[in-house]
Amino acid sequence: MVKPPKHIPSHTLSLSTLDNDPYNEVIYKACYVFKARNVVDDDNQPGYLVREALSLLLGYYYPLSGTLKRRETDRKIQLSCGSDGGGVAFTVATANVKLSSLKYLENIDSNTALNSSIPLMVEKKLTEMVKPLKRIPSHTLSLSTLDNAPYNEVIYKLCYVFKARNVVGDDNQPGYLVREALSLLLGYYYPLSGTMKRRETDRKIQLSCGGEGGGVPFTVATANVELSSLRYLENIDSDTALKFLPELRVDKDGYPPFALQVTNFECGGFILGIALSHSMCDGYGEGHIMCALTELARGKKKPLATPVWERERLVGKTKENDKHSFIPGGDTAASPYLPTDDWVTEKINIRAESIRKLKEATSKECDFSNETLTTFEVVGAYLWKSRVKALSLDGDGVTSLGVAVGIRNAVNPPLPDEYYGNAYIDVYLPLTVKEVEEHTISDIVKLIKQAKRKAYDKDYLQEELANIESIINMNLTIKGRFCLTDWRNIGIFGSMDFGWGEPKL
Repeated sequence: MVKPPKHIPSHTLSLSTLDNDPYNEVIYKACYVFKARNVVDDDNQPGYLVREALSLLLGYYYPLSGTLKRRETDRKIQLSCGSDGGGVAFTVATANVKLSSLKYLENIDSNTALNSSIPLMVEKKLTEMVKPLKRIPSHTLSLSTLDNAPYNEVIYKLCYVFKARNVVGDDNQPGYLVREALSLLLGYYYPLSGTMKRRETDRKIQLSCGGEGGGVPFTVATANVELSSLRYLENIDSDTALKFLPELRVDKDGYPPFALQVTNFECGGFILGIALSHSMCDGYGEGHIMCALTELARGKKKPLATPVWERERLVGKTKENDKHSFIPGGDTAASPYLPTDDWVTEKINIRAESIRKLKEATSKECDFSNETLTTFEVVGAYLWKSRVKALSLDGDGVTSLGVAVGIRNAVNPPLPDEYYGNAYIDVYLPLTVKEVEEHTISDIVKLIKQAKRKAYDKDYLQEELANIESIINMNLTIKGRFCLTDWRNIGIFGSMDFGWGEPKL
């Protein structure tokens, strides 16, 4: 309790009628956020500086160190000051995160701000390797050309957030349910329990399955806060979100393609975090896997859809005269802001009303009455133009827009719905920066539509598979691409209710 530097005689003060008004007898709170700066000694540390300034302040504003109490006799507030009582409560606290991870409290929710004295702690209690219920003989599987593409050898991670619900017995706890369902799932999707490794000889990924090795890493963790204090992960920063996700990365010595983590919260809710190799499946395949996991957790004997491997159907053939293959290069447009290692992950909410107005404006520029004007096309065109402007790209350089297009029906015969491998190709649209600036949104939308139609052509697909084979063989890395993909319809085909209702996110 910090008090005035000089002794204040004991006395009471009366407040005004406005001060005594009942609706004013509330506590309001505010935060002032300061970025870091280098200081030399303890006298310049924020806790010391503020404490000393507060003591001096109370020499002038000593009523702040008093004690307020509303009398029962006349319902007036009495302020008792001085003597040895009272003082201003002054607390020094530490947090275990950087201010930047909280975006300097920008748009922070009230629960997180109020609970700042309770840092988020996630304790990972147990990790085990879950295997199929029945033994799988040792063997290896080959992947498709699309699976083998270097740009697909990444790990993507997702969180499913479930609110609390009253359950009875350990058998109904999320960790137990998911773990048992995972073991059943691997009886159908056993390649998920294998080990991936890219061979040095031909640069192809080999998936080793069965035997005594392998398994899916399954982690159970606990968090010391309630889900509501994190706003159910809405607009959460990536550093915090990673605490609820399995630790899985590409390793040249081999790595599992799939991992799960269940994090239990004090409120009874939980987060199911998944990590999945893009070389194993695309978003459509991930949807099949998660829906099957849900069905088995709900007590079904087997998933509704029986998975299909058939990766050999999307294997390209390198041409004998390989010099004719199109190997795309990187963008040539220079920017004063690139290259850089200062990357951030941001979530931008584009409201439905803004999209509607953008579509209306685009339709006025060009008649699209004979074909659908999609949200992806108009937003993609707008973002491309915005990126060119934001990066101040030089006008004569080339910039490309990459669009991910599904090709399930471009294969003859079409791929079955149960196929869960990668079934998309990237179609690139290169233009000079000057062309992007001069083109209207509708001009770019028409070019995107043409590029998408090209992807559905069977001959083009075979050409693209051959190109990817060349990229793999030559061990090429293509940089500088601006790529867009649409996750709104990746294939969440049914319920994700494990017994806790549908996930909030």
